[in-house]
Amino acid sequence: IGKTWCAGYETAMHLTGRYPEWWLGHKFWHELDWLVAGVTNDLTRDHVQKILMGDPEDEKSLGTGTIPIDCIGAITRKAGVPNAVDSVLVKHVNGRFSKLQFRAYEMGFKKFMGRTRDGAWLDEEPPEDILSQVKRSMLTKTHSAIMMTLTPEEGMTRVVSQLLNDIRKGES
Repeated sequence: IGKTWCAGYETAMHLTGRYPEWWLGHKFWHELDWLVAGVTNDLTRDHVQKILMGDPEDEKSLGTGTIPIDCIGAITRKAGVPNAVDSVLVKHVNGRFSKLQFRAYEMGFKKFMGRTRDGAWLDEEPPEDILSQVKRSMLTKTHSAIMMTLTPEEGMTRVVSQLLNDIRKGES
């Protein structure tokens, strides 16, 4: 239905500061520290990295995703995962660089600790301990965003229940 592509497009808008005229959502006017995560390193590479940066198996496709080639700066590769990106600098309209980091739930919650972030895109349902770390990483921010693109494959888990039944101001 396109939820993953839509989140990829919104993530690219926030990272670059390039918003279309029609965009009515929140706008970040400064460079960001952003997290993107999926279930496994392979799925993160094959889905969200591909949507954001282009086909990871085709070097010539770099910049054909939602982040334009002229905004892609230094890339750090992920050790042990062929064609996977660990992090990338993304040029913002203010002339500085946003920092985009790729993670996978399979890495465990400790890999999500210790950093303050402006936003995150979580593709598929995260484990509760990882969602907790992502939320914690934004506590000191005046404006932050967490996007989740998921299908509740496991049914009414505690994470899904929080999203549907425990909506609180600042968390919708």
